[in-house]
Amino acid sequence: MKKIIIGLCLLSATTMMYAKDLKTRYTPEKNVPMSVKERFHRDYPDASAIHWKYNDGRWDASFRKMDGNIEMTSCYDAKGHHIDSRVPIAGTAVPDKVMHRLNEKYAGRYAHRYTKIERPMKRDLYQVKVKEQGAYRNLYLDKRGHERDYASR
Repeated sequence: MKKIIIGLCLLSATTMMYAKDLKTRYTPEKNVPMSVKERFHRDYPDASAIHWKYNDGRWDASFRKMDGNIEMTSCYDAKGHHIDSRVPIAGTAVPDKVMHRLNEKYAGRYAHRYTKIERPMKRDLYQVKVKEQGAYRNLYLDKRGHERDYASR
């Protein structure tokens, strides 16, 4: 009897974890608000292989941009306002001042994967994962190599 009860508890916990994970899985395009879809297609008319996700009040579109066949993500709020676009870039595309800052302050403690974050009406940022005190955190730098908070201008 104990084994059955324990088995049912484990099954319920697994089901609840899976159901929670479904919230961040891809969402069919028909469920995306029209204002969000319209703005996205205006911003990226050449996008293909579009996958939508809804998370924390934001709509993320992962897609392939045809000019250069680039994979990227663009984020919108529920009203269709463009929050940001994220593009993985090679280390050679990162500004020299950003690389100098990383090598100066975080030598050997950062991941060599870079993301350029384009934000309408704000400065573009470069995102890098940095290891501090045994844990990774995201570091944002502007093109001059100054560390910034994501919310900063």
